[in-house]
Amino acid sequence: MFFRRKPAPPPAPTTREMTLAELAPADVININGSMLIVENVLECSEDMGARITGWRWTLLEDGQLLEVETGSQLLYQASVLARQGSEIFDQLVADDGILKTFEARVREHGAAHGVTFQLQDQVYSVQSTGTFAAKPVGAAPTQEVWRDLSPTQGENVYFKMEAADGALLLGVWTTHIALHQGRPLSQPEILGLYPGSEGK
Repeated sequence: MFFRRKPAPPPAPTTREMTLAELAPADVININGSMLIVENVLECSEDMGARITGWRWTLLEDGQLLEVETGSQLLYQASVLARQGSEIFDQLVADDGILKTFEARVREHGAAHGVTFQLQDQVYSVQSTGTFAAKPVGAAPTQEVWRDLSPTQGENVYFKMEAADGALLLGVWTTHIALHQGRPLSQPEILGLYPGSEGK
């Protein structure tokens, strides 16, 4: 006698973990009551030979930028754009500019102090510079500076600065420079994370 095998049940849908480090385009994050849609996510890395570091930059709909790496989560405001040929652009990247002065002092002394930059009413000290590779999660960004990211690490430059009161400044240089002022984001400020319309 032939018995038909009972069909196997369909696999249960997998629920994606909702964390800052796992956000994807179209997800929503509630920061202090503001519901912000994720526009783009970039998985970034910096290969320094002896070690490789990695982090995520999440671009939010209002121009804010969320940076997540191990042990750190930072929230940056919408960028101030320093266009090629502008005074602020040259101040940063000219041959005698702030970034090259900082890097020269690091090469010569192993560290650099007192290399400062003023944006609006805040004075920042340069802390680090580097180059990075960025892989988009989903669609590539279309915003200025971000849309011009190169697949070659050496052509994408970032730099970080800090003010005396702890305020932060992130610069990303491709064609123009995006300057994001920011601060650490504490866990209690994150009131919710919600999957995008796809529900994945």
